[in-house]
Amino acid sequence: KGLGLELGRAYFVSGKLSFRPHWGLKTAWIDQEQSTRYTGGEPQSTSLGLQGSTVHVKDDCTFWGLGPNMGFDSKWHLGNGFSFFGNVAGSLLFGNFDVEHRESYSNNVDNKIKINANRHAFSPSVQMQIGLRYDKYVHNNKHHIGIGLGFETNYCWRQNQMLKADDATTLKYERYSEDVSMHGLTLDVKWDF
Repeated sequence: KGLGLELGRAYFVSGKLSFRPHWGLKTAWIDQEQSTRYTGGEPQSTSLGLQGSTVHVKDDCTFWGLGPNMGFDSKWHLGNGFSFFGNVAGSLLFGNFDVEHRESYSNNVDNKIKINANRHAFSPSVQMQIGLRYDKYVHNNKHHIGIGLGFETNYCWRQNQMLKADDATTLKYERYSEDVSMHGLTLDVKWDF
């Protein structure tokens, strides 16, 4: 989820190409959850597997951040209201990572691990979109209707801050600190008046 405040202005470079640079403020909420259950092994063996028991691992990473956002939109006008568009924007969010790691062992109810490792950090991200649009002015050019279909991707660096327990007896752990990306088709409909 996210929310943005943006200021920009569109202008024509030529009769067929227009740009719209913009800048503003962006906020984002990113919630990640991972639940894993390990089981298996020989029930009678003392050295192989979990001897019929289960280890349940649950990881949570919740991020909220706020920061500047800049980018530009471009349109290649094909005629009759149709155009190709390509948009790119980048942001640098500073926020809080609320991270929790929990493990439990079914064979021993007292054998539980719960680690919180919250931190404040920067999270850079980039958003890109490319596609096809149709725009039309109606009602004596007082209203604008636009429909666009494009492929969009969002890439956030070091967004996954979940934990991995290396040694349960001393509670030694490490952070993943991995990137997260989301992509897919986006359909937007605009009505300006």
